[in-house]
Amino acid sequence: MKTQKYILIALAFVLSLTSMDCIGKRYEKKETSEYKIGINGKNRISIENVNGIIEITKSDSTEGVYVKADMIAKVKKKELDKPFSELSIEIDTSGDVIKIIGDYHKEKHFFNFQVNENPKIDFKIRVPESFKVDVDNVNGKIDARNIKGDMKITLVNGDIRMDQTPGNNIIDITNGDIRQILDSTKGFSIDVVNGDVYVDISKNYQGEISADIVHGKIDFNNLDVIVRSDEKKSFRGYIGNRNTTIKCDVVNGKIVFNGR
Repeated sequence: MKTQKYILIALAFVLSLTSMDCIGKRYEKKETSEYKIGINGKNRISIENVNGIIEITKSDSTEGVYVKADMIAKVKKKELDKPFSELSIEIDTSGDVIKIIGDYHKEKHFFNFQVNENPKIDFKIRVPESFKVDVDNVNGKIDARNIKGDMKITLVNGDIRMDQTPGNNIIDITNGDIRQILDSTKGFSIDVVNGDVYVDISKNYQGEISADIVHGKIDFNNLDVIVRSDEKKSFRGYIGNRNTTIKCDVVNGKIVFNGR
């Protein structure tokens, strides 16, 4: 019986130390890395991340891809001057696609207490404007501007802003809003579970517009659209010719088309 008592006391002591270690004061630590990646005939880039902002813009150079990565996490004071052990960046150029991956390594502590508070990696990436871009992020905003190549974006939690991306764009969001500003497109498809869709369309745009919503509404502002069918939760119409399509599907939220 005494042995069990001593074991319980020892266990409680260890737990208290572990708990103190976990809830001790943390300081924000930031490390910035920059990379210039040669293209070597490639024309596609893939970015995978778990937590953080991803900005993708057109580069003024056609010779390479430029990456700036800010790794940010809460650490103990004694770890401020040490390299990150829980965050790293992997760049793979061995295949046909340039792959940039944000790696997250959990610290292992007694009884698996969570130590860090949402470590993240923010990416700023510049690519030749004709590059094809694939983005897969879990938590964080995505901003894409002046990319003419096709884009595929998957985001679980966060908002997306796209400006002048006339390629074939396929967007999938679980929770978050998207705003797209475009003059033309080869094809634009958006699927949102919970969130709003705002599409600002040039009055010079020509193509079909398709919108479906389960819970919410569909609005048009300052656009002359030829209506094919207009129901409470579904719309089909077009402007000019029908060579391309803007297609929006939302479960909970609203869809707004604005002429500009």
